[in-house]
Amino acid sequence: MISLSLIVPFYGVENYIRACLESLYHQDLPENEYEVICVNDCSPDDSESIVKEFQSQHGNLRLICHETNKRLGAARNTGLAAARGDYVWFIDSDDYIKDNCLRGIIESCENNRLDILHWSILDNSGKWIKRIDESDVTTGIDDLISGSKDLTFPWNRVYKRDFLLSNNLWFNDVWGGDVIHTIQAMNYAERTKGVSDSFYIYRTDNMNSDMRSPLTSHKVISFTYILAKELDNVIPQLSAELQPVVKEGVVWRVNQSFKQILKLSFNEKTKFYKSMKGQKELRHFVLDNANWRSKFALYCPLCVYILHPVVSLLKKH
Repeated sequence: MISLSLIVPFYGVENYIRACLESLYHQDLPENEYEVICVNDCSPDDSESIVKEFQSQHGNLRLICHETNKRLGAARNTGLAAARGDYVWFIDSDDYIKDNCLRGIIESCENNRLDILHWSILDNSGKWIKRIDESDVTTGIDDLISGSKDLTFPWNRVYKRDFLLSNNLWFNDVWGGDVIHTIQAMNYAERTKGVSDSFYIYRTDNMNSDMRSPLTSHKVISFTYILAKELDNVIPQLSAELQPVVKEGVVWRVNQSFKQILKLSFNEKTKFYKSMKGQKELRHFVLDNANWRSKFALYCPLCVYILHPVVSLLKKH
């Protein structure tokens, strides 16, 4: 019987995937009780060779290769469709997990009959990114409302596989779609539990990752406006208790854009305004949810071009 499926999509991570895979085999669970599913989303580097090296040493590692690049959400879906474990854990290939943690995770899930187990987040320098309190078993809705609503990542939680499949909880390809998936999952979950420890180490030194790469107009639009609009679209599908919480998050995300726009380079600011000019529906959505600062950023591009250098100059003096 396979208790747990570790799903590891990869693309362009040859400098990090070895450490990731090594951590999956420094564990206290026999290899015949869990599986590792690596999904190659057409990685252009030597990542696949490293995976094959581990595959030759471990009979529980499966490699699945996409014929075309489908992005992270689709790669996670490929792994989920192939998974055989009672529970699944989606692991980013540039991060790694804590040694000897799998047995405790599975025992907690099974003993409490959980749909979702989630935990605090630690980075690779030993710094806590998010800390949560140990909690009793509760519903996902109560869990989100009570204070865990900012822990919206698939990699700091383990899901019961049948729970995901029976509720049709697949990932989409929106940039930052983790947020949407997690909220939808918590909306349906009848039994969740939080753990104060961290079993997952989030790497902060991969400057090629989506979160660490340079800020661009595409990132601002995709990770704030488009994601906020997609979140807004799912609100009617959520429970009445959860809807205002998510709406608050939509407005917050839209209004994060002001500081981001200021940080864009001159060329990226130009790309930003050109792109927004051509997306009238998205622009109207943003304005409907924007505070005065965000509206200022959209209505007064010339001021935005001038404002950031002036603010930077004043800070220096």
